[in-house]
Parts: sequence; structure tokens; C-alpha cells
Amino acid sequence: MSMPSPSSPALSRRELTARLRQLRQRANLTIEEVAARLFVSSAKISRMETGARPVSLRDVSGLAPIYGLTKEERERLFALARKSREPGWWQELDATHFPEFADLESAAARVYDHQVGFVPSLLQTEEYARALIIGMAPDLSDEDVQERVKTRTARQAHLLASGRPEYFALIDQAGLIRQIGGPSVMLAQLRQIRELAGVVHIELRVVPFAAGAHPALDSPFMLFTFGDEPVGDVAYTEGLRGYSYVDQEPDLERYKDASERIQEMALPEPESIALIEETILLAAGG
Repeated sequence: MSMPSPSSPALSRRELTARLRQLRQRANLTIEEVAARLFVSSAKISRMETGARPVSLRDVSGLAPIYGLTKEERERLFALARKSREPGWWQELDATHFPEFADLESAAARVYDHQVGFVPSLLQTEEYARALIIGMAPDLSDEDVQERVKTRTARQAHLLASGRPEYFALIDQAGLIRQIGGPSVMLAQLRQIRELAGVVHIELRVVPFAAGAHPALDSPFMLFTFGDEPVGDVAYTEGLRGYSYVDQEPDLERYKDASERIQEMALPEPESIALIEETILLAAGG
């Protein structure tokens, strides 16, 4: 029976690292014991299992007898290692600040994006994105700002052109009102949100002020889910102290529960669109 082909570099890397951990644990070996048998450092084995270091075909060949791999298991690891080293779409850019993020985003079956106080990044106009980035990171150079804007608009273009992932944006009502970049920039941004609401694989829901307090009111996050793929889901958070990925229980379950609760509190899509249109009229002076 033939094995299914790995579907993307990002998912292949995640499946490969998970399988390496499982196989080592199945063999009842510690990282230090594996490292000693391969005559390498423990740090190398650890970095291979966390995805911090690429896994080569030579690495797989060395681990195969240690873990007692079957032919099928070995071939699967070879296929994952090959696929995991392929470039992602984002590598055609001059620079990107979040290669792992962009790769996970494009590989996900569905993305839940909950933001507080501003419009989610995949819905932003270039002008709005620039004003937001400058406001949130005033010490960035003009070049760094432009690189981030370019990456953000490229992510949006990829979402629209590829038709995946399914994108579920949970927009706090404050994000429709806060004046990022001034009235004209904000009006153009609102109109773009309304336009993107018509894209088949994008769903927009507004969390109204009337909803009151809700989970993650002080913690914006994104949730990447992968459907039937043999990898776990991932939450992404970002703040003043940097960014982090959450893929271990019970922390990941907290983000999933928060996402479900916020969806219950958000307006249905038709009512969300009506509120966006009302906000556009007010912004336009209508």
C-alpha cells in the first residue's frame, strides 16, 4: 500500500518532528542516549525533535537502526525530510519576519483570527498596515516597516489567490472604530473589509461592544487547524514580549475554548456585515 504524499513543507516538518519524538519514546531512549549512539550532541537531537534544525536524509538513515524502523516507517521519514526542506511560497519575498508563521498559515485548513482594537492583518489595506506598524513599533526603520507591509500584503494576496485556508476573522467592534492612519485611511479600510466579506472562503464576524467581557479580551490570538492532516493544531500569540506558538495541552485547549466562546458571542455574519456597512456610512459622513 502506497503512503500518502506529504502535503506541504510546513506540515511535513511538523509531522516529521512529532514522529521522531514518538519513535524515540517507543524505543525507550533518552535524547542523550540517542546522541551518544550517533556520536552527536544532545542539542542536535533536541533541535531535530523541535523543528529548530532541518532533518536530513543522512539523519534519518542514522536513526533508522537505532529506532528499529520498518521499511515503511523509514520511507515515510525520508519523504517527510525531503518535503520539509522545500521552500515555502513566502521565500520569494526579499524578507519576512515570520517564516514559520507564514508557512503554517498557508498550510492550515482553517485559520481563526481574533484581534482586539484593530483590523486583523489579512484584511488590512497597505496604508492601514503601514500606519499600524509604525504606531505599534515606532523604533523600526523605514526599510523594516516596508518589509513588514510587503509581507503582510503578500500574505493577503496569497490567501485570495490560493483559495485557502478558510479564514475566519473575529473582529472586535473597536477595530472598526479606532482611527488608524486617519479618517481617509480608515474609510478605505472599512470598505475593503466589506469587499472581502464577499470572498467565499473568508468569514467575518464582529464581536460587538454589547457582548461585554469575553475570553481573550486582553489576549489576541490566531488558531491554525489542519483538518485530517496527521499534525496537531497550533495557536499563535503576539505581544510586547514577542510572539509564541502553543501546541501542547492543556494550553492549546484554552485557546480552542476561547475561540468557541467568542464565536458564540459574535454577531452572525449578515448582522456583522450590516454593522460594518453602518460604520462605513458614519465614517463617510452619511
